[in-house]
Order: sequence, then structure tokens, then C-alpha cells
Amino acid sequence: MNNNESIKALLEDRFEFLYDEGFQILSFDDYKREFGDWQIVFQSSVCLLEIYSSRSEVDITFVPIDANTKKRIGLSTFVYLISNGERFFGNYEGDLLNQQNQIERLSKVLKEYLSEIMLIMNKGISKYDDALEKAGEAVFKKTYEEFRKNRYKPF
Repeated sequence: MNNNESIKALLEDRFEFLYDEGFQILSFDDYKREFGDWQIVFQSSVCLLEIYSSRSEVDITFVPIDANTKKRIGLSTFVYLISNGERFFGNYEGDLLNQQNQIERLSKVLKEYLSEIMLIMNKGISKYDDALEKAGEAVFKKTYEEFRKNRYKPF
């Protein structure tokens, strides 16, 4: 079993709770195999859920299935919105090469918030446009502040 096959098996195991919410695997792609990048897409009746690795960082994005939108909404934006700004789900601070830990972290957060995210999706994402935009801006700002505070070291 190569690394991407083991990643796919790990994803199917850690995110098996998605099947209970009506999701099915739509695709798995290791589009930049030489860099270790991959993407698994789950589909429900109202959205696509993309779990992907880009440059060793694992993340989750929701894409509403709606002819009138081309939005991609990150898990961190939903967490911030649902928690009324009380919970900021920032970048992974551990070893980026340890994708298993990143996957487990995301799985726990998604499991905690999935039912509320699906309520929003089922009501129609366009009803939340303004709130999602504000939450996305706040997450971006907090992520940038976190980066500058913790990682940026001037010469």
C-alpha cells in the first residue's frame, strides 16, 4: 500500500461519521503525487465536502450544490460563525509532515460541528451570505495575526 492509499484508508476511517449524514465518497485524487498533495470529495444532497492536502497542510472546505453559487467555505469559517466568534480554529501548529494528526484534529472538529453546518446548508446557504462573509474575514484576520505573532521573525 502506497502512502496515498494509506491516507485514503485513514480518511475513510476517521470520517466514517459522514456516511450517517448522507455523504458518500465522490472521488479521491492524488493530483500532485510528487508533492504528496491529495483530495477526497464527499457528496451529500446539498454540498460537497473536500478534505485535501496542499503543501502538507490538511484542510476542509464545503461547496454548496446550488446553481447560483460558486462559494467555497472553510471549516474554520463555519466554526467561527456557529460559535459566534468564541472559537477560532486556526492553523495546525504541529509537524505538518504528520498528516495523521492533522486528519484526526479536523475529524474531531468536523464531528462536533457537522450537524449545525448541515442545518445551515439545508436552509440555503444564501441566507447566510453576510454572516459567512464577516466570519470569513474575521478568520482571515485572526489567521494573519496568529502568523505574525507566532511565526514571523524579522531579520
